[in-house]
Parts: sequence; structure tokens; C-alpha cells
Amino acid sequence: RHLAELARVEDVRSRLYEETRGEVENLSKALAQATAGRDAAAHKLQQQALTHRGFEERLSESERLLNLWRQEAVRLKNEASRERARLAELSGARDGALAEKETLRQRVHALELRLSQAPAADPTAAE
Repeated sequence: RHLAELARVEDVRSRLYEETRGEVENLSKALAQATAGRDAAAHKLQQQALTHRGFEERLSESERLLNLWRQEAVRLKNEASRERARLAELSGARDGALAEKETLRQRVHALELRLSQAPAADPTAAE
């Protein structure tokens, strides 16, 4: 009877050992898959972080360029305003010069008209 009990205990021990070994193998496989999944996710996250950093750098550079263009636009706007004022000043001076030219033309015309209407002077009469 003792041998039968020993055989039964050995059978239970052997069955438990096989079940445990199977569970350990399954758990080992699951752990390997989980580790591989974790490593893949970590790698993907690292790649996304690098991509994000690249986007941030490009965004920063774009913002820097945008600020430079805005400053240039303000500078050009101010320069255009100064040039418009200068043009108005020069146009005013030109208009004044044209009016003076017209006045002088009219005086010359009047003097030429008077000269043409004056009696011819006798050069011998002055002697």
C-alpha cells in the first residue's frame, strides 16, 4: 500500500512539474513578447520624440524668419512713407518751378510784344 501511495504522489508531483513547466514556458514566451513589444514601443516613442524635436526646431526657425520678414516689412513701409513724402515735396517744387517758368515766359512774351510795337529807333538821331 505504501508503494501505491508513493506512486500516486510521484504521479501527482510529475503532473504538477509538467503543468508548472508548461506555465513557466508560456509565461516566458509572454514575457519575451511583452519585452519585445515594450522595446518596439520605446523605439517608436524615441523616433516620435526625434521627429517632434525636428518639428519644434523647424517651427522655431520659421518663427524667427517670420519675425525677420515682419521687421523688414515695417522697415520697407517706413521707407516707402519717407519716399512718398519726398515725392510730394519734389512735386511741389516742380510745380512751383513750372509756375515760375510760365510767369517768365509770359513776361518775355509781353516784352517781345512791346518791343515789336515800339517805333524803330534811328541810330543817327541820338547824335
